[in-house]
Amino acid sequence: MTIDHLDTVVRGGRVVRPSGVTEADIAIADGKIVAVGSADLFPEAVNYVEAVGKYVLPGAVDVHTHVYLDSYRTISESAAFGGVTTLLSYIWPDQSMDIPGSIEQWRNFGESASVVDFGLHVGLIDTPTSLQQISKAAEIGVVSFKMMMAYKRRGLMVSDEFMMAAMERVARVGGLVSVHCESGGIVSYLEQKMMAAGLSSPTDYPNSRPPEAEIDAIQRAITIADLTQCPLYIVHLTTGAGMEIVADAKLLGQPVWAETCPHYLFLTREEFERQGPLVKIAPPLRGEEDCEALWAGIESGTISTVASDHTAYTREMKSVGWTDIYQAPYGIPGTETMLPLVYTEGVMKRGLPITALPKLLSENPAKLFGLYPQKGAIEVGSDADLVLLDPDKEVTVTASGLHTRADFTPFEGRKVQGWPETVMVRGQLVVKEGELVCNPPHGQFLRREPSSLIPI
Repeated sequence: MTIDHLDTVVRGGRVVRPSGVTEADIAIADGKIVAVGSADLFPEAVNYVEAVGKYVLPGAVDVHTHVYLDSYRTISESAAFGGVTTLLSYIWPDQSMDIPGSIEQWRNFGESASVVDFGLHVGLIDTPTSLQQISKAAEIGVVSFKMMMAYKRRGLMVSDEFMMAAMERVARVGGLVSVHCESGGIVSYLEQKMMAAGLSSPTDYPNSRPPEAEIDAIQRAITIADLTQCPLYIVHLTTGAGMEIVADAKLLGQPVWAETCPHYLFLTREEFERQGPLVKIAPPLRGEEDCEALWAGIESGTISTVASDHTAYTREMKSVGWTDIYQAPYGIPGTETMLPLVYTEGVMKRGLPITALPKLLSENPAKLFGLYPQKGAIEVGSDADLVLLDPDKEVTVTASGLHTRADFTPFEGRKVQGWPETVMVRGQLVVKEGELVCNPPHGQFLRREPSSLIPI
């Protein structure tokens, strides 16, 4: 291969890929990686980025985010500072707008403000219109869809009949279905019962969404996906028992994958005593035994990805939950802290090989959601989305040091070792030595083709 020109060379770093770690330089032209090897063999470049003493990782692909209080500007900046170079966000189409119209609206939001590349998932609600427009969404580049088995009070819960019909249609277009697995009937009954009994403190909340609700829903979702031959992605797995059901399905050859999130790996239900409504999420935080089971699932490969489920709210918005936890919104921020937390706990403390990071955070999510090898890889032809991680940099996580619109982090005061220092998106520096150096908008919408998903 003849290289006519080089825009940038990243040199002197330890390049981390799932296959191993190598001392290598990376040549970049027109936003793409054009060579991985020795800079001595490359033609002269316009710019050089020094990576001596750093790990060079593929940019993280965070496939589970929500743009609520955040704008695309703030969520993408937060992502970039954390080494996330690709965001996939869930959107729930406005009832007054068709799905293609909603996709176009959100695409415009992102293209006008994002500093990282982005794509979309469409949330499906239990209406005939949602079913009819699945193929239209796929035609314009959105091939992943989400359904809620819970949130009955919010009108998002779908029936088994609808889920089966939707999975049939998604399978026909070569797409993927993500499912929030909690049995809505169980949760709704327990919520009503506990509210009537005045059990509405933060420490009561986990009992309204017990592990059994997740376990039951996972089994039903896997059964329906098997009947419809639809690829299934289970979001934010929290229980060891649910993970075993996933493992059994995978052993039978069913295309089912599971994601977990940093908060389920690091935090337990005891946090409700200390942080109260700030850590209200669904499913709720579990016990220490489930945290350990999830780490074991990462090591065994049963859990395929780690994603943030980033959702920004303020302390004030959450505060109503101190007196009535059921009135507080769900969600916590997390895209910016995901990579350094998993590196610190997984690699530094638990002995995971560092090659697990690009697998969990980059390659696997890119393959499952139709972005590989454009994203999630340090290979010739891939987008030059790169993260220079300083393994010696120690940071104490604080809300004031992060870049989302949330004014809290559930990881306040936690010390991490290893932090993204420099981040590139398609060969352009976005974060350099801890400073934002890219003027938005720089992010591009990622159109994904039907049947572009790669089973892993």
